[in-house]
Amino acid sequence: MSFVGPRPLAVKEQRTYEQTIEGFDKRLSVMPGLTGLGQLCADRLDKKEWLKYDLAYIEKMSPWLDLKIVLLSALVTILGRWDRRGARALLKWGLKEFMDL
Repeated sequence: MSFVGPRPLAVKEQRTYEQTIEGFDKRLSVMPGLTGLGQLCADRLDKKEWLKYDLAYIEKMSPWLDLKIVLLSALVTILGRWDRRGARALLKWGLKEFMDL
């Protein structure tokens, strides 16, 4: 496991989503992480939206993007604002390229 990457799911949950959401298995092409774009941007109950952000991360992954995600995750945790994460926070940290997903 790494710091940044698609959030790991239980095996049964992963298989269920693979059967119901096309392309969900692509999340497994990289090492799972403790935090990622899906955790920061997506509605936690909408797995299709989560998948869009995970695939965008996989396509654009870089050490610089990882650093931005880790810093933003730490800031959101320190401020206790996981329930209010979203567009404004992403723009402040220079993640504009993911706003149109």
